[in-house]
Amino acid sequence: MCRIINNYVNSRFKDSLDLDTSVKEFKRLEKLVSLYECDLTPEIIIELIKNPKINCIIKTIVDKCLPELTFNKIEKIHHSYLLTSFVSVYAESNKIEIIENDDYSENNYYNSNDLENYLNEIGSKKVLTNSEERDLFERYKNGDNSAKTEIIECNLKLVVAFAKRYQGRGLQLLELIQEGNIGLLIALDKYNPNLGCRFSTYAVYWIRQCVIRSVLNKGKTVRIPAYWYNGLSDYCEKYNELSLKLNRTPTIDDMHKYYNIPKKNALRYHTLAINEISLNEYIGEEKETELGDLLLSSNNETEERVMDKQLRYDMEKMFEIVNLNPKEIDILKNRFGFYGEILTLQALADKYNLTRERIRQIELRALNKIRKNKNAVRLLASYTSNPDRDSVFTTSKNNYLIKK
Repeated sequence: MCRIINNYVNSRFKDSLDLDTSVKEFKRLEKLVSLYECDLTPEIIIELIKNPKINCIIKTIVDKCLPELTFNKIEKIHHSYLLTSFVSVYAESNKIEIIENDDYSENNYYNSNDLENYLNEIGSKKVLTNSEERDLFERYKNGDNSAKTEIIECNLKLVVAFAKRYQGRGLQLLELIQEGNIGLLIALDKYNPNLGCRFSTYAVYWIRQCVIRSVLNKGKTVRIPAYWYNGLSDYCEKYNELSLKLNRTPTIDDMHKYYNIPKKNALRYHTLAINEISLNEYIGEEKETELGDLLLSSNNETEERVMDKQLRYDMEKMFEIVNLNPKEIDILKNRFGFYGEILTLQALADKYNLTRERIRQIELRALNKIRKNKNAVRLLASYTSNPDRDSVFTTSKNNYLIKK
């Protein structure tokens, strides 16, 4: 992968770059990485940063952020996890300090008391220096578990800083932090102090991988495929940028006009960007009421109506099994309220120009055919309180099969 990227960069990228050109070239690099659907591990980034042209791009971006290099400044230039990883490695190799914003315990971001207590607790931990970090890893490799605990606790703020970037994508901040902590533990087991970069630079890759994987798998009711996620993130970034530019909500046509995004793709990404809310989600201060209990169905599809539809479907199927003639089916439907109204024998007699007695005989004959057919009885037995053969149909006025 390093060889492919280096060959592409050497043949396509320019030598001297200004800031705008550097950002455009880096976006081309991102598209190449996305095309091959690969993750650039810290080891690969360390090798790539040695390429003079890539080094020149990152240097131009870093120089724009100096004298105080922060992740917020980097993201204002171009919001990309890949750029953050490259800048971290570049800063590490050139002895440039990245200042972390110490805003982990601001209460206006959070509502949960547990989360506030957690942030206050980790906020008291200091950031390790290079020498302290090396000493702790030497102790950890020698089996000192207290050194492992200290390394983890001093880097928990890094997880919070990264998890905050993925808020609003279907998971609560605390859930994102928990997933990021798993990535931190993985990074701790895989990190080699002789790699040439700080542990925090190496850990960002594994933290990001775990956080993004949790967003993909759990963030939405309908899971988004991984290969759509990068395109969706790019679309949302451009959508927000255009909304500020137009001072209104952009349409699908606007996204096609300004960014040349095919309307079919824009519609797909726009649909995916909509956050679904589960009807089983608990709401309120006590979290005891489900959202679905408070919503009125627009088509009034209550359980009774659903059961009624299913019953009608099963009856039509039963008529086919028994092979009743059309007149028998129509008389049964009218006598048992299939059309919403229960007709009397006299009403049916007037309709067919027969006597009341003849209508009663046709009805009884049809019911006897159904009672003698085991498959028909079994099909409708579950709808009765006493599912035996004799209770499936009755002509009693107080126990019709279908009631409205």
